[in-house]
Amino acid sequence: MKKIPILLLIVPLFLLTQCASEALPGGGPADTIPPQVVFQNFENGAINVDPTQSLIITFSEKLNPEKIQKNISIFPLKENLIKIQYHKRSINISPLNTWDKNAIYTIILEKGISDLRGNSLRQPFQFTFTAGSYMPESAINGKILGMSEKQSARIFLSRYQQNPDSIILHPEYFTQSGPDGGFSFKHMPEDTFYIAAYIDEDKSNTYKKKFDLPCIPQQKYVIADTLGQTFLLQAAPDNFLPGKLIKAESISPSETFLDFSKILSTEIIAHNFIINETPPDTIILDKKTVTLYHQEIESDSLNLSFYKLSDRLGTSLKDSTLNIALKIWQDDLFHFKTFEKHLRVFPDPKLTMISGEFHSRDTSIIELRKELPGFYRLPETKTDQRGKLNLDFSNYDMAENMLTDSLYSFDLSLKAPAEYGRVLAKLENKSDHKLRFVLKNNKNRYECTAGRNGKIIFENVIPAKYSLYYYNDRNGNKKRDLGKLEPFESPEFLIFLEENIDIKARWDTELADPFKIDIDNN
Repeated sequence: MKKIPILLLIVPLFLLTQCASEALPGGGPADTIPPQVVFQNFENGAINVDPTQSLIITFSEKLNPEKIQKNISIFPLKENLIKIQYHKRSINISPLNTWDKNAIYTIILEKGISDLRGNSLRQPFQFTFTAGSYMPESAINGKILGMSEKQSARIFLSRYQQNPDSIILHPEYFTQSGPDGGFSFKHMPEDTFYIAAYIDEDKSNTYKKKFDLPCIPQQKYVIADTLGQTFLLQAAPDNFLPGKLIKAESISPSETFLDFSKILSTEIIAHNFIINETPPDTIILDKKTVTLYHQEIESDSLNLSFYKLSDRLGTSLKDSTLNIALKIWQDDLFHFKTFEKHLRVFPDPKLTMISGEFHSRDTSIIELRKELPGFYRLPETKTDQRGKLNLDFSNYDMAENMLTDSLYSFDLSLKAPAEYGRVLAKLENKSDHKLRFVLKNNKNRYECTAGRNGKIIFENVIPAKYSLYYYNDRNGNKKRDLGKLEPFESPEFLIFLEENIDIKARWDTELADPFKIDIDNN
């Protein structure tokens, strides 16, 4: 996609000479402070500006000249052209001819502008002015949820385009988000604008569907007003391009590995896959990769099909069938791999139970019962224990199994039962809406629905500090939908309620103040 032709930049030759002489500052403490505007010669919202007057913006330190030209925009797009000059710490923006008295201009200095150390503006600097006598006071204020501080969103408005791609290509107005995801358009005409936004992941200043992440608005349009309402958009965790299978290989006759181009939905199940006409015994999903554990294949290849897979946004992957060459066992020995609550033995010894000596604080005999082919349940202990497990297969009748060794010893960890806490909260007002409440931190996430009496109860919560959120589960599917662009579907926004909720083991944490949530009035 081509870059939007926003303005014509004219830089005199003597300025290019000066820019080439700029160099990085010398030694001393590292500079991590971004440049700040310390002076501008007329204020945001100014009227009756002299049609020939230049705008002068002075910063707290010298800027990187190479970052200035491509990070200044003027809206709305008109025939008027501007020229930009940079001298010492000041940017001078002037009309090539004159400012149109019938136009209201918004000039944006984007976050790509930086000092000589590479410290960029923390948020865009923008201002509106006119050479005429009228300045509208309406505004559009918004916030993009689900962004990190390191991400930056670009937001576009148009009264004439409705398709998101067309809005981005032919906008009337443009701005960027601040560190908290907030953005604003000041001094807007009182009208209805269609909105589009994306997170510029590759920092190219152009929308590339392969890299950038769309932001889905609560509705397709926003009305400029002075009520101070915040218009919400949801940052999507992925793009809407269909994913595909990148790699498929047999790791062993009972284990197959798949690597996809996108992170898959956590709702996949074993029956989404068929191996030689049979679903796998179990699957392990790790973002983009899936490991299938299945009955041992005795031929030299296996036939794999997968159906109804989707990514985190619900975009479907193409159903596929393929043939994979089988990787045979490299030796006749058993191998062992521990999961959270299971020990996997491969090749499958085809025993319902195995036992061995566990050497830890003392020596004890532990028994492991089979739950799936090759998967044996580890016993729980009162406290976490680490030690060595010695297995002796010589006492088992395993005819036709490949076995050249009967004694095995390997490191093993046994986990004590987890201790949990409970969280209690309450709604002040009863609601017919399908509210879902989310308790989460960086590692754990819990969801529940308020009872008829307005009580919110989270059971079996791992002790830690959490934040509390809610969303309106409009379709009642008990999961948060992130929305779609085409056909448009509004996101179910995750709204913050409270933070630093400290959960302790064997303890009820009760939140004192009831929550009042008014969905009808947002």
